[in-house]
Amino acid sequence: MFCPACGQEAPESSNFCQNCGQTLNWGAPGPQLQRTGARPPVPFAYAGFWLRLVAFIIDAIFISIVTLGAVTIVTEVRVLLGVPAGLSAGRYGVEVLRRSRPLIFLIIMVVPWLYWALMESSSHQATLGKMALGLNVTDLKGERLSFGRATGRYFGKFVSELILYIGFMMAGWTAKKQALHDIMAGTLVVKKQSLPDKLAEDQVVHQNLEAAHPE
Repeated sequence: MFCPACGQEAPESSNFCQNCGQTLNWGAPGPQLQRTGARPPVPFAYAGFWLRLVAFIIDAIFISIVTLGAVTIVTEVRVLLGVPAGLSAGRYGVEVLRRSRPLIFLIIMVVPWLYWALMESSSHQATLGKMALGLNVTDLKGERLSFGRATGRYFGKFVSELILYIGFMMAGWTAKKQALHDIMAGTLVVKKQSLPDKLAEDQVVHQNLEAAHPE
């Protein structure tokens, strides 16, 4: 069954379209049927440009340290493996870097990709920077990303860069605070407390507190 307003597929067990919030009635006569477990969609609190920028700076500092450490290890291993003898100290260092260049390039490309894709598709749904600011990356329904979608989102950032970083700036004015790579990958960056599971958890805690301390 599909929502008559937005066309999004919706289960018959739901009274509301989880995509646009349209009230659903699946042709039932009379008043709208009340179905067990149905609930209206929760509006997400989207993370704006500046919050995302701070999270990126935190991530960039962390990943730079990790990448630099990995490059240092690679060059040290290359030194231990040795290069042709008879070179001056300066030339020796240049030769080490030249022979290490393919591995260094691989590290610079692979480490950031795995960091962002693995972290954003993990149960945390966030990199360290986003975790520090209480942000999550989700699909358009608020669900956890697959590794493939997180990978697509990461490499979509190169498109955002190619157009003079305007793709990143779009998070400041689009309706759902999506950057260009979010639109391409079908993802959102939201504040963690706005996710349905988090709201449900907070509601249970609140109800327990009320039960424990009745007025």
